[in-house]
Amino acid sequence: MKMKKMTFSMMMMMVVLLSSSFAEVSLATVPRDLSNFQNVWQCPSDVYIGRPRTIEQLQTLVKQAKHVRANGLGHSWNTQHFCPASAQSAAAAPEAEANTIFTSNGGGGKDSVNVQLRTISPKQIIVDEENLTVLVDAGVKTRDLLNYLSEFGDGSGYTLPAFSWFIDQTIGGAVATGTHGSSLEYGSFSSEKQLLGVEMVLANGTLVNLTPDTHPQLMRAARVSAGRLGVITKVKLRLVPEMRVRREMNDRLQSVMFNAINEGQRLWNEEGKLSPALNETQFLWWIQQGRVFHVQFERLEATRQDRSKAERAPMVIPQVPNPGPLILQSQGFSTFLDPAIRSVVSTSVAEARDSFITMTEPLYEMHRVNMYDQYEISVPFSTMGNCFNGLRDLLRRNIAISQSFFSPALVRFVSQEDGLLSQTEDGPRLYINIEDYLFYVQGRIINTGFKQVMAYFRSDERCAGSRLHWGKAGWPDAGCWDGAEEYPNTWCDFGCAAMALDPKNKFADSGAVFSWQGSNLESCCSAEHKYQHGPGCQCQAGGRRSDCPAAPGYTNR
Repeated sequence: MKMKKMTFSMMMMMVVLLSSSFAEVSLATVPRDLSNFQNVWQCPSDVYIGRPRTIEQLQTLVKQAKHVRANGLGHSWNTQHFCPASAQSAAAAPEAEANTIFTSNGGGGKDSVNVQLRTISPKQIIVDEENLTVLVDAGVKTRDLLNYLSEFGDGSGYTLPAFSWFIDQTIGGAVATGTHGSSLEYGSFSSEKQLLGVEMVLANGTLVNLTPDTHPQLMRAARVSAGRLGVITKVKLRLVPEMRVRREMNDRLQSVMFNAINEGQRLWNEEGKLSPALNETQFLWWIQQGRVFHVQFERLEATRQDRSKAERAPMVIPQVPNPGPLILQSQGFSTFLDPAIRSVVSTSVAEARDSFITMTEPLYEMHRVNMYDQYEISVPFSTMGNCFNGLRDLLRRNIAISQSFFSPALVRFVSQEDGLLSQTEDGPRLYINIEDYLFYVQGRIINTGFKQVMAYFRSDERCAGSRLHWGKAGWPDAGCWDGAEEYPNTWCDFGCAAMALDPKNKFADSGAVFSWQGSNLESCCSAEHKYQHGPGCQCQAGGRRSDCPAAPGYTNR
C-alpha cells in the first residue's frame, strides 16, 4: 500500500510569523483568548483554555475537566456551540492539577475548558493512494490540506470531491458543522460520499474510531456533531484525482436565479428529480443591485494522472486593497468588492483546487479587518422556490431592506445526507449565506432590515423547514431553540448517541441547545442507539422558555 505523510511543524511556524505581520493593520487576530477569529463572540471569563500539545495530553485534559468544548481556529459566530456549559451543571470530576496545558481566560477554576486543537503538534496528513483516502489531523487548516493534496507525490495530485468557499477553518471544525460547497453529487464535507471515518476523544478520555462499518449509527451522529459527542482528533476523507474543471461565470439579472430555483422545486416535487442545472452551481446575489454572478462548473476528463498536464498552473491571486474600517454605504462597498470577487469567479479552465471557488488569502485578510457576522439558512428543495419568491416580494415592498446587505449573498445547493444532524438529512436543500456588516458600521446598532430578512426565513410558512448552520450566527437566545421541532426525524436518535458516548453531559454547550428534557432516553434508546418512538417514548427537547423573543428569536444583534 502506497502511503505518505507530512508534518506541519515548519508550516505552522511560518503561518504564525505571517499572522504577526498583519497585527498592526487588522482588527482581529487568531484568537489567544476565548473569542472567534474577529475577537468577538466571547466565552465567559471563568472558562479555562486548554492547550494540549499531544493527543495524550488532550485525553488527560478531557478526562479531568468537568465540561469541555473544542475550538479550532475560531471561525464561528456561535458562542452557544463553541463555549462549554457552566460548571454548576456538570457532574463531579477530579480537579486537574496545575500544569501547562491549562491557561486562565480570566479567572475561575478548571471546571469548564475550551480545548484549542491547533496547539497539537506535529500535525499529520497521511495519503493512501491505493484506496484513494486521506487521514488528516483535525487541527489542520482546510486550505493547507487542499494545497498539499494538489501537489502530492509525483505531481499527479489529488483533491477532495467537493469543498467550500471558506477554507481557513480546521478540517475537524468543517466536518463537525457540516461545512459545504455546492454539490448535488458529493454533498458536504460530512456526507457519506466524503467522510469515511472519525477519531475522537470521549468524555472518559478514551480514543475511539467510528466508521460506517464498525459503528453505523454512532457514525451517523458523528458526521455533524457540533462538538457534542467528543473532541474530534482525526478525520478520514475520500480523495479523487486532481482534474481539470471548466468554470463559467455570467453576470445576469437576478431573475435567472429565481427561475432556476423555481424549476428546481418543480422538478423535485413533481418528479422526485434533482435539477442538473443546480449541481455544482453557485449564485453570488448582489441583493441591492438585483443581479447575480451565475457560476457553473464542468469536470473535464483530463487529469494529471493521465499526464495530460504535467504541472499545476500558477494561480493569479488578486490583490485586494484594504479599505480600512468599513465606512462606505452598501452600494459603495459593493462597488469596491465587485472586482475583487469577479476576479475569483471569472470564467477559466484550471485544476479543481483553483477552479472551484474559494476565498483567497487577500480576501480573507479584508474580512478580518472589516467586522461582520455571517449567517446561513437552508431551505428544503420542496419549498425553496416559494421561499425565494416571497423574499423577492418582501424586498420589492421595502427597497430599503436591500441596502442592509453590503456583500453578495452566496446561494448553493447540497444533496441529501445520512448524518443525523446534517441539515439535509430529510432531503436536498438550498443554502443562502448572508453577512451583516452594518451592525458594526453603525456602532453595534441592530441592522433592522437584515433582521427582517432573518425573521422571514425563520417564521414565514413559505420557508417551512428552514434550518440554521451549526457554526454561524442567527441562533435564538438560550432556551429558545427546540431541536425536536427542528429535526423531528433524528433529534432523539442523536440523543441516544450522546447518551452512549457522553452519559454525564461533559460536552454540553453553553446555550443548552442539546436538550432532551421530556424524552426518556434511558428507556427508549435501543442497543443500536436508535430512539424507539411510541407510547411513553415521545421525542421532546423540553426546557423551552416562555418569554422567547419573536422571530428570528435572538436579541444580541
